[in-house]
Amino acid sequence: ELDRMNPDEVVEKLAEAFDESIDLRMLSDAPVACLVSGGIDSCLISALAKERNPNLKLYHANVVSESELSKAEDLSRELGAELFSVAIKDDDFLENLPIVTHHYEIPVVRHSSSVPFYMVSKLAARDGIKVVLTGEGSDEYFLGYPPFVIRAQLKAYRKFVTRVQNMFYKFPGRGIAGVVWPRRTADPAQHLRNLAGRFYRPQREEEAMEAFGFVANERDRDLHAASLELATGNLGTLLHRNDRLAMAWGLESRFPFLGHSLVKLALNLPIRYKLRRGLKLIDRRHPFIIDKWCVRKLSERHFSNAIAYRRKFAFISSSHRRMRPKMKYFHDGFVADWFGLSEKGIEQLVKRSPANWVARLVLMEIWGKLFVLRRSIDETREELRRHVSLSPHVREPGWGG
Repeated sequence: ELDRMNPDEVVEKLAEAFDESIDLRMLSDAPVACLVSGGIDSCLISALAKERNPNLKLYHANVVSESELSKAEDLSRELGAELFSVAIKDDDFLENLPIVTHHYEIPVVRHSSSVPFYMVSKLAARDGIKVVLTGEGSDEYFLGYPPFVIRAQLKAYRKFVTRVQNMFYKFPGRGIAGVVWPRRTADPAQHLRNLAGRFYRPQREEEAMEAFGFVANERDRDLHAASLELATGNLGTLLHRNDRLAMAWGLESRFPFLGHSLVKLALNLPIRYKLRRGLKLIDRRHPFIIDKWCVRKLSERHFSNAIAYRRKFAFISSSHRRMRPKMKYFHDGFVADWFGLSEKGIEQLVKRSPANWVARLVLMEIWGKLFVLRRSIDETREELRRHVSLSPHVREPGWGG
């Protein structure tokens, strides 16, 4: 049915499903507000919610070292809605990680936006807000993540590289070829991660490919499957974050992009209405490919092109990868005990491991101190203050967020 529709009909169908979803999620006998990043998803939700509630308030987490506050302010002016923001500095991350981990109940290794989300939820709750609307689900169902936008090109490149490698190994003197371009065996670390996760992710990928087996075009089938895999994997971790950290302040998170009719539409939508070639240079990471095309076309009804075609800035923070622990932080702690590390082993860990790996161990240490060693939140926070710091932020060109 959707395949036979023209673009205008598809956008109208999306508008109807979105209106239905917003109507249901605005039902409340308590104040409702929107959490906004300034990105297209939260902008669209805010525009439709404002039509239903002229007094709608907007809330923004302003990570000072990577601020997107100006985009949220643009939205506030365009809608005529009051904006409230909380400034989040480096010290706030270390201050709040123990309490965030307490509410999360697992190590906070996945989403570095957890502290900003916790703090903006606190701000909204103190203003008497009880329900917040957020944009989770759009990137998964409408293909907004840059690596998935260029997924077909990346797969084609990898196939080309594999062909070149195979040619190397047909030449005499394969020992030289092995030095120049060694063959890679299966990654044991990835196999171990799959084993720890009871092979849940590979199963999801297989099921997603099977679900879209009827799609004839291989590229489209692969992108449909990727979208479904993201929705059953990555999205679940985002909803866990929102539910745990909003409810820490008595807030209910609601997700307009997860309305039943909207999800049904998104799952069945032909890829050409999610990704579309065009002359607009929205994002240097995928030039001339418009991501979330139908969502952006719907946004044109409410905003100027400057907002409707704004490139994606992920709601993330660089705080995790900038963590710099002293060796003393791990002495007599959870990680050292769990992995059986001596003082020399801890030294090797901190000095030789990649920064993002060390940061994950810091986050695991916080969890272990709270839930295994039974330290109080205040004790855990004090140790973190004494032995862990954040290096200065250097903005990475072409990413933002």
